[in-house]
Amino acid sequence: NNNNNNLSYALHITNQAFTEFDLLQLDALRQKIPLDLSRPTCPRRFVTEKKEENTIHHQEDGWIETLLNSTIQHRWNLPFQCLPWYRFLEYTEPNISHMMKHSDGTNIHPITGARSIA
Repeated sequence: NNNNNNLSYALHITNQAFTEFDLLQLDALRQKIPLDLSRPTCPRRFVTEKKEENTIHHQEDGWIETLLNSTIQHRWNLPFQCLPWYRFLEYTEPNISHMMKHSDGTNIHPITGARSIA
């Protein structure tokens, strides 16, 4: 299945990709964002870098997109453009590192028009 190959490849290139400083910045951000318990899959924290009025999500100024894009593009010389919406998944059970089975929706990048592959 090509989708499984894409996911395995994505996991491979992101494992150990970020510096300790990058991870500390992301974790500091994660801790500032309110926990969303509205879905049965797992608790989440939402952040956006798309300029939206009246959003319920935490907003940042573009540094996450820059970090993600530059890490993938420059370290592996791959074309990459992330969407400006992110979520931190909070696994509360010991030794659990995944969500319950579910279907994701897709998003369209507000500038490039590219559709997400999740």
